[in-house]
Amino acid sequence: YGGYLSLLSMLIQFELIKRFSHTKTFKGVVKACITTTELCINKMEQELGLSRQSSAAILKNSSHKIQRLFKLLLGKFNDPALEKDMQCLIFVERRSTAKVLYHALKAYGMNDPNFPIIPDFVVGINNELPESIEVVVSGNYNSIALEKFKNKETNCIVSSSVLEEGIDLTMCNLVVMYDTPKTYRSYVQARGRARVDNSSYVVLVENGKNEKFQKNVVNWRSVDIELKKNLVCKTIDREAPSLEEIERERDNPWEPFVTPISGSVLNNCNAVR
Repeated sequence: YGGYLSLLSMLIQFELIKRFSHTKTFKGVVKACITTTELCINKMEQELGLSRQSSAAILKNSSHKIQRLFKLLLGKFNDPALEKDMQCLIFVERRSTAKVLYHALKAYGMNDPNFPIIPDFVVGINNELPESIEVVVSGNYNSIALEKFKNKETNCIVSSSVLEEGIDLTMCNLVVMYDTPKTYRSYVQARGRARVDNSSYVVLVENGKNEKFQKNVVNWRSVDIELKKNLVCKTIDREAPSLEEIERERDNPWEPFVTPISGSVLNNCNAVR
């Protein structure tokens, strides 16, 4: 089913590219791609019955990973022990994956009135399209999606790394890493989205890769510990420093630098080390 949604997304992409084709040859190539994509879509609709969507058909024709994601989300959103409304972020590596998961969740909900998840998606900029169009459309859509999430008009956002940092979503109490994080930065930034009490951080790991991921987690946690030792007054989840530690941190070993234009002061407390 994910492949079927990907083909539909590709078809839209090809149609947009065709509009900005500057040569007859290039336009002919894009048209051939559109024809081939339409043939694949029609074949999948006929053989899998995807044109007559149902919740059962969506899950049956989905990958094992998407099935596990649905099971996880349904378990969390329908858990009677949870006192707060669920507000979930699902992080993926690619823009295309974000849109596929969003449309899968949306299609499932349209065929199941008891489905508790109201999805949306947020992605970054696509460099293949003209910048003026992409920036305006993506920027406006992302802003609206975030406002809906903050107002609890939606309760699940599927996002690329664009939401890993820099945006305050304090109401989020479930973070799911659909694609296993490969770097310390991605692991920490996404985990930091789930900061409220009793929030959950879940990573989906493919079969055969769990041992490697566990080794990465052990290493990343050791980095966490080392950073907390060195970042006095700069982390939100460590014990409050003593007065002696604060004074020692503020003690300047050199004369602070003052920028000549703005007068901003750079010292050992606000410098990047």
